[in-house]
Amino acid sequence: MKKAEAVMVRVIGIGDNVCDKYEHLKTMFPGGQPPHLVEAIDTLGAGDSFATAFLLSLTQSRKEYRERMDSDRKLYRQQLKEAMEKGASFAAATCLVQGAFGHGRTF
Repeated sequence: MKKAEAVMVRVIGIGDNVCDKYEHLKTMFPGGQPPHLVEAIDTLGAGDSFATAFLLSLTQSRKEYRERMDSDRKLYRQQLKEAMEKGASFAAATCLVQGAFGHGRTF
């Protein structure tokens, strides 16, 4: 418990500087990743789905390309863009199914 408290104190102490560390991504991907527009049934889990597909894609890329991604910025950007696309696609698919255990919001 003390370790968890120490981590929280550090994170809270950092404040919004965490976001600033990735400010450079705005110039790498102006406009970000456009959403895949769907007729949503339920949006529960869409963010989790995006994060899962995004991280899985990046992990697989790092496994496949290993050291090249560290030195080849073009390859890194390409793999990052592909990961964002896969995240958006999976999040959109998640919105097409009922996920709130019968308590979903009607759109």
